[in-house]
Amino acid sequence: MTVPHQISPYIFYLVIILFILRTSSSNLLYLMSHSNLIVNFFIFQIIQSPKRTILSIIGIVFSLVVYMIFYLLGTSDTTDTLALRNPVSDGVVLTTTAGLYTIGVTLFVGFVVIIAGPFMGRLRK
Repeated sequence: MTVPHQISPYIFYLVIILFILRTSSSNLLYLMSHSNLIVNFFIFQIIQSPKRTILSIIGIVFSLVVYMIFYLLGTSDTTDTLALRNPVSDGVVLTTTAGLYTIGVTLFVGFVVIIAGPFMGRLRK
């Protein structure tokens, strides 16, 4: 019995993850091994289907840029203005606000693409 070529790398990565979870003794090693796994996955995907992978990477970079813009713009919200029961630091409020705005922008862009997609397809023909 042979394993299809497309499935074998995923099984290999699963075995590596299980081995790392079982034997990791420090959080830094754990973090480094998983970031290495993500980079290797993207390299493997670029080899398999470059166009889709590059579009995915562009989307991730776009989200990161939008998040950094909202993070650097800051917010006027505080624990008091949000009426939170448990006080949190201003950094938590800032990162949460930037994340929520990022989600809003990406959802808006997604809806625009969904609505404009059929019209763009007709214009190409």
